Amino acid sequence: MNKRLKEIFLSESIDNTVNIKSAASKLLDPKQQKDNLELIARYLHTIKGSSRMMGYKAFSSFIHAIEDKVKSMRNIPDKIDSSFINFLYSVADKIISILSDIDNVSDEEIESLTEEISKLQDFSSYSHTTNDKITSLPFEEDNSNLLKQNIYKIHEIELNQHLQNLYNMISKSENLFFLKSNIISLIESIFDNLKSLKSNIADEKYKNFIQNIIQTNEIKLHNLSNDLEKIITDIKISSRINHETALSFKMLKFKEITQTLKESAKTLAAELGKDVKIIIKGEDIKFDKDILLKLQEPLIHLIRNSVDHGLETPAERIKKNKNPEGTIEIECIADKNYAKITIKDDGRGININKIRNRAKSLGYNVDDMSDNEVIYLIFQSSFSTKDKTTDISGRGEGLYIVKDVMNKVGGKIEIDHKTDLFTKFSLIVPVSFMETEVLIFHYAGLDFALFLNSIESIMTFDESKIIYSDNAMLYTVNDNAYKFSYTSDILNCENDLNNYIIFINYRGKIFGITAKDIKTNSKMKLYKYGGLVEHLKTYSHFIANYDGSVIPLIDLDYLYEKINQITPVKQITIEDTKERPKVLLVEDSFATRELEKHILLTAGFDVIEATNGKEALNIFNNRDDIKIIISDIEMPEMDGYTLTKQIRTGVKNPNIPIILISTLSDKESINKGLKSGANFFITKSQFSGEEFLDKIRSLIGAQY
Repeated sequence: MNKRLKEIFLSESIDNTVNIKSAASKLLDPKQQKDNLELIARYLHTIKGSSRMMGYKAFSSFIHAIEDKVKSMRNIPDKIDSSFINFLYSVADKIISILSDIDNVSDEEIESLTEEISKLQDFSSYSHTTNDKITSLPFEEDNSNLLKQNIYKIHEIELNQHLQNLYNMISKSENLFFLKSNIISLIESIFDNLKSLKSNIADEKYKNFIQNIIQTNEIKLHNLSNDLEKIITDIKISSRINHETALSFKMLKFKEITQTLKESAKTLAAELGKDVKIIIKGEDIKFDKDILLKLQEPLIHLIRNSVDHGLETPAERIKKNKNPEGTIEIECIADKNYAKITIKDDGRGININKIRNRAKSLGYNVDDMSDNEVIYLIFQSSFSTKDKTTDISGRGEGLYIVKDVMNKVGGKIEIDHKTDLFTKFSLIVPVSFMETEVLIFHYAGLDFALFLNSIESIMTFDESKIIYSDNAMLYTVNDNAYKFSYTSDILNCENDLNNYIIFINYRGKIFGITAKDIKTNSKMKLYKYGGLVEHLKTYSHFIANYDGSVIPLIDLDYLYEKINQITPVKQITIEDTKERPKVLLVEDSFATRELEKHILLTAGFDVIEATNGKEALNIFNNRDDIKIIISDIEMPEMDGYTLTKQIRTGVKNPNIPIILISTLSDKESINKGLKSGANFFITKSQFSGEEFLDKIRSLIGAQY
């Protein structure tokens, strides 16, 4: 067995198992239950597929049995209780225990565990003792390798920090150009005033004095401007070169994962009694390590799909006058910013009628869908055309994982096929997270972003081209009509001028949203914030702007689903007469403050910012228009508890609504916050934008 592949398998499987326990801990929260149940199913599905690929069939069947139990809870969420969560903790510990010594655990022992779980009717009767310790470390026969891996991870964290610092220098150097221009303009205006003053002076002596000052300093100003521009340009070029050099240390060749892909295909083909030849092209293409490792899982699922669904058996191929040995071609090509990875098999093609019929049986309305839209349904969770579920396939999770990962990395999926000739999946992905091309547009006083590779076209908005049907608004372009919606309806924000329409190509469908202004196409650094915004389905990432602010990147899945849900209503003329309620937002973390502010601004609030309790108290005491206070707890100068107490015991508006938001989630901290006088206490790990706004409106009035 390939030792490197085994190490990757064990490391990733243990990570996924730890993630299962984390997701299980959130299942009793009704708002998080569905998403976390799906996450657990996905982690199990990934472990199952990887273990089968590595040849651990008994272990794969064990995971399959657990996956069955998890999937059975989808339709009976009211049965999810502490006994089910304890069951998940127990099996997670058992998985880690097996993985820690997998080559010495017998198939018979694992099969016994599998049978026990398969027959399990009552989760409370599953009495295996849980523990949080791994009895032995994987790869302990070579602890030096483990040490090297840990050292490498430490160096990689440092490298990422240096890369970010260099990227910030590039951004700041761009900002310096603007500052330099402003300074020069200011000085030039002073000179203009001096010239105007000179023309009004009668005394020749003073006129000559001023003229001498102007001439001497204009030359100095010109030289200073040139020197500044040269310095700024040198900083920018130097930072860019150093950034690209440092980034090259993080780049890995595509061939780092192709052996895994090849073995996955060969292993599954042997199990299914199929012959397959694997052709790989473009192995020297380089990716950012973070991107490449994320691509491995979806590529494995696509290859397994080609072997299982695409390629025929040797007997079937002979009947079709094909070579009994099927072919899967994996090709990677790239330019500076994007790579295109294609997986093409010479098998059956895609049976659209079968997908359409399966979709109908699952409750999808496909009557008005084009064939191209129907094909993309195979990427929906739990969608499978298989009549029976096996431990190889039939659950409909593999391709859903492909779509999910593509959405997270800013990738795009394309499908091409021809009956009995071929099926080709293409993944178009950025080669690095450090710089991703985005389109930034402006609406309702805010900036938003979209992945540039999802943009089909942009054009001036013309209301005369709108068609209203029973279930959609359509925008006509030449002889075609596309669904569209006003961005105010998509993002639940205020209406604005709709000067442009942006057409997006996603999941085989073109649809449009409106914009007031198109600001720029830019290369930006992507951020995936956890905790506070992981439940904000509206956005998939945030990007760092050159001035330090953050811009939300709209989630394409959310956009697609929302476009298909909105009831068509004629746009109402803009009225800006309604007063926007003012919120005092107190948060020392810039990123968190920006995110909370964005939610509030989008919902129609004005935001007054403070970075600590002392500053907030001063603002509150000197203003009469604040409707509500949203505050963090752990801050310098004065914490959120003290701020709340001082307002409640003060003279000025002691009954103003106060909401505390914190990473603290223990009962003692929550009780302390409520006893200090807060109306609500929200933990950042449970943060939901919708619930956040509901709490605000419940305190200050639903009219807001």
